[in-house]
Amino acid sequence: MYRWKRGDGWGLWARLAGGGCGWYLGPTMARQKSSKAASVPALELLVRPPQSVPPVCVVFGEDAFLRHEAVAALCRAAGANTAGVGVARYEGETASLGDVLAEVRTLSLFCGRRVVVVEDADQFVSSHRPQLEKYVERPAEGVLILAVERWPATTNLYAAVAAAGLAVSCDKPPAAQLKAWLAAWAKQRYEVTLSAAAAELLLDLVGQEPGILHQELGKLAAAAGGSQIGPELVERFVGSWRERTAWDMIAAALEGRRTEAIDLLQRLLMAGADALAILAPVGYTLRVLAAATRHVEQSEAA
Repeated sequence: MYRWKRGDGWGLWARLAGGGCGWYLGPTMARQKSSKAASVPALELLVRPPQSVPPVCVVFGEDAFLRHEAVAALCRAAGANTAGVGVARYEGETASLGDVLAEVRTLSLFCGRRVVVVEDADQFVSSHRPQLEKYVERPAEGVLILAVERWPATTNLYAAVAAAGLAVSCDKPPAAQLKAWLAAWAKQRYEVTLSAAAAELLLDLVGQEPGILHQELGKLAAAAGGSQIGPELVERFVGSWRERTAWDMIAAALEGRRTEAIDLLQRLLMAGADALAILAPVGYTLRVLAAATRHVEQSEAA
């Protein structure tokens, strides 16, 4: 990772020691070019949020859960309260550049710096890249957060944000990083201890999906009641999450609980479940219902 020194402006200084990291975000906007982008892994950001936030942040990568949590962490670090007061949100497909920049330049009377988040901003960035490059050079005092899936390293905007802002990588992390993050996340979010054996078993059962791991960890923390989470507890409460949730979704739909069914579907998609894997039990259920219907119709006709 690129190491920024104190005084390099809103650049990032990262110190890795014993699996942890410290953050420094300087007070000026001096720019410095580097051959490597100053991007921060989302798992590090979640465990140790920055003490202050630069005027322009980009949260990028394929994992929807990590993007969501990284944006929330940056909003909190920028001074927004837990209810989201002081944060303006725009959808990238419909957002106007003028509206977004006017919003981020607006002074917040009650919540410190104004925070503006543009969700699903890939098209927004592509359409307004030159204007955003100029904005990064002379930003407002507020905080602009762009959440995108793709963040090409070959663009001038990429280099500008690397020099004067903060980029957070939300790509799928490897198992070793997830295992360390689970232990730290259990301590920070739920104030429980997760043993190394339990973390490894949880990864084996659930897979390397941060969103699902987060949900299962919350369930385990509630079951542990503040004590340590060991492999026995994981074996008892964690199964094949995706399979169970898919069948629960089907049951809710068949029973007319549409809101619950849609919520379960959204959880599966947000956690990165493959669409074909979701459709498999749905197709099986429909085939069973069709066969049962034909059997009833044939019996009545006879």
